[in-house]
Amino acid sequence: MKITYGLLSAVAFCFASSGAFAATTFGTLPGATFGGSGISNQNVTVTTIQDGSRTLTLGLTVTPRYSNPAVANTGLDSNNAGTFYAIVGGDVANGKSTYAQWNIGYYFDVPANAGYSVSFLYDAKNPNLGDTPSSSVNGLVMAFNGKQNSVNLGMSSYFGSGFNPNAQGEYSFALVVKKNGTELGRSSINVNVNATGTAPVQAPAKVPDAGTSLALLGVSLSAIFGIKRKLKQG
Repeated sequence: MKITYGLLSAVAFCFASSGAFAATTFGTLPGATFGGSGISNQNVTVTTIQDGSRTLTLGLTVTPRYSNPAVANTGLDSNNAGTFYAIVGGDVANGKSTYAQWNIGYYFDVPANAGYSVSFLYDAKNPNLGDTPSSSVNGLVMAFNGKQNSVNLGMSSYFGSGFNPNAQGEYSFALVVKKNGTELGRSSINVNVNATGTAPVQAPAKVPDAGTSLALLGVSLSAIFGIKRKLKQG
């Protein structure tokens, strides 16, 4: 997976086949609480859809469950999905060993009774669990006009049984809105679960050494003097 760094204010635009206009950003989603108190709304993949006179908003994020270790992120990747890094292991500290130490926060503001439908999809790309196809989350009733919540893969009523919080791998989530069966836009995130919960370190750009720099300078000066000499001779 290609990761693009330093895109906290990046914006991606696209047009749905229906003519609706969608823009995806990574940053703060004002007013979002994700169904709780003290849950950060600062690192959110936000997709805003303009469908005629109607504005629809979708948001997805990953946050620590209670006081568990912080979740890292590198903003939007090349596919306009928010990229997060969370630590592996169950939430033993809070008495939920079958829960992950991180939660998925979702938010959507979609007009009711206007032909829209909202789906929350997930995909587990995990060598220990197998490759699970994207599925609608069971029990996630999509009431309109500002639905939001914070959920955990260990919640069997949402995700079914079989989640192993001690398995490392990548999970993908998407909040998708359709109108009369046609997709208008989506907010997507990838969660990379590893032993440290940190993002890979990007290698710094290689800087030429002093010898190389001086050699290049010498070539440039020689070229300049050569041009001047030729002009004088001419």
